[in-house]
Amino acid sequence: MGTTNKSAAYLKEKNPFGKVPCVENVERGSAAFESNAIARYLASTGATGGSIYPNDAWTRARIDGWMDSFNVVDVCGPQWLYPIVGIGAARGIVYDEKKESEAKKIVAGFMAAVEAYLSAHDAVFLVDNALSLADIVGASGLSN
Repeated sequence: MGTTNKSAAYLKEKNPFGKVPCVENVERGSAAFESNAIARYLASTGATGGSIYPNDAWTRARIDGWMDSFNVVDVCGPQWLYPIVGIGAARGIVYDEKKESEAKKIVAGFMAAVEAYLSAHDAVFLVDNALSLADIVGASGLSN
């Protein structure tokens, strides 16, 4: 992190943005990047039989909407978490009380909307009250 993923070879062959994670497909000679894209690929080709990311286009669209909505946590997290755990400076992020406060408000508002949705639908899961990739990606994003 911060070294090999910034090399010219990594930028050319794997991810032009130098971000991780990245998954390589040796048979195709290419790579896929961005967590949600990798999760969609693995769920579509994995042993789940499509149960967490079914073939139905409408259900996938609803799952994708929830997955993409959790990106707010990825955007706010670094402003709030990175300076606290000591990795902010290496990434050009210094502690800023105002930014931390704003990030907390955004995440709290987001979580309140999720809670309201689940409550209004008497649901435990985000889509069709069954475990889906949206729940897994959401939980993963919140655990970071």
